[in-house]
Amino acid sequence: DIHFNYRYALMCAERGIDAIRINPGNIGGEEKVKAVANICREKKIPIRIGVNGGSLEKELRAKYGGVTAEALVESAMGHVALLNRYGIKGTFNLNSQLMREEFSWIHPNGMQVKRLSMERARHLYDGHEIASHTLTHPYMHELSDQELYRQLKNDKDNLETFFEREVKGFAVPFDYYDDRIAACAKVCGF
Repeated sequence: DIHFNYRYALMCAERGIDAIRINPGNIGGEEKVKAVANICREKKIPIRIGVNGGSLEKELRAKYGGVTAEALVESAMGHVALLNRYGIKGTFNLNSQLMREEFSWIHPNGMQVKRLSMERARHLYDGHEIASHTLTHPYMHELSDQELYRQLKNDKDNLETFFEREVKGFAVPFDYYDDRIAACAKVCGF
């Protein structure tokens, strides 16, 4: 998970990292994103794109009057276009139940969050990897075994049906996992 210094991403790629997450908005400009994309393409390393208020480009902050859901969506779409331009495959972690329609809400930390609808996402992610991020982005360690399985298996099934391809990857919401979550992910086919 690289922020601000693209050289860290280059060093990780040289050492054979399995995947890299970058926020193009704070990595230092298109030429630096291109350098990361080139080495990742050469070494077949997938890139996960992150977009958040801290990485939102200054011009988009000015255009939208600050960090807004619309600014974040425009930023994300621009980053996908960058990956496409440099021929690199990205990984996008999606919550299928939260994508039934496009909507936004205010997160408890005060940040406005916007979800793209599945229809809008369908073609945006062409040529990229789709990964599960659970149905609804819960705190997984708080779930019963039955609900944990439902969150993982149903999200995988929904995404595979909608995008018409196999979903192999899974990213844990809130970066917390334990042996029970890992075992369930394996049972669900991740």
